[in-house]
This record gives sequence, structure tokens and C-alpha cells, in this order.
Amino acid sequence: MLRLKLAHGSETVDGKTEFVTYGYNYRLPELQSVMLIKQVDSLDDIVKRRIAMQEWYKGFLEPMGFTAQKHSDNVLHNMQSVVFTVPEGTDRDGFIKNLREREIEATIGTYCQSGVKYYREKYNDVQKNALWLEQNTVTLPCHDEVDKEQLEKAVKEACGADH
Repeated sequence: MLRLKLAHGSETVDGKTEFVTYGYNYRLPELQSVMLIKQVDSLDDIVKRRIAMQEWYKGFLEPMGFTAQKHSDNVLHNMQSVVFTVPEGTDRDGFIKNLREREIEATIGTYCQSGVKYYREKYNDVQKNALWLEQNTVTLPCHDEVDKEQLEKAVKEACGADH
């Protein structure tokens, strides 16, 4: 049970992450602590670069039918990844698989918390909008090492394979 708690309450079942109980994320190893101390000095610059990366994604993906995750204009968001809904009719899972085959880090955009096993069994009230978002969003990396040219090519190829 402790392993489940430390894994945010998740386990892998048939290759899919399933949240079967509530969990925790209190771990911060020493090495990460040292890295964090160094990054605090450059935090403002990191946030600016990530916001610029998100804007690049929006300029590239929105004309293709993707929709960026919304947040208030008065929010300074330090994103480590960006979330988009995929164009209607796109096989989101196939899209993610195609990107991964092209060495682009991608995963689902969000989990429907009311639909994971623990909450589904406890409340039996899966929220339809949250479920739709789980099935139709993609998360893409948002950091300095992203090769924009490689990513752009991979997305175009992956979208071509889906449509």
C-alpha cells in the first residue's frame, strides 16, 4: 500500500496508468534540492522562456485546429509542459504514439479525476467534461531543449497519419 501512496495512488494495469487510491508526492531528493537552489536565481528568466515557448506552440498548432489550455491573463504560469485539445476527428492516442515514435515527449493532457478507479468507485459520478478533456487533450514539452524544427515536422507527420 505504501508503494501506491508514493506513486500518487497509481498503478499500471494493462499498460495504462490507473489511480486506485489517493496518494502523495512529498519526495524531493538532495540532488534535486541543490538544483532547485541554483534555479531560483534564474526563475524569472525560465518562466519568460517557457511562456515564449507556449506562444510558439499556439502560433504553430492553433491554425491546425489545436486549442491551447486557457488561463487568466493576470496569471503568471510557470509551465513545464503545454496542453492542447486535438483537432476534432483526431485519434489522440494515435497522435501521441506517432510523436513518441518520432522521439517527441507527449502524453495525455489531463486525467479525469472523477473517472479514476478510486473516485469512480467512491462517488460513482464521472464528470463528462473532465472525461472529454482526458480523451481529447495532449501534453507537449515546454523547455529549452525542445527542438522546434523536429517537433514541427513530427506534429505535421503525426497529423497527416491521423487525418
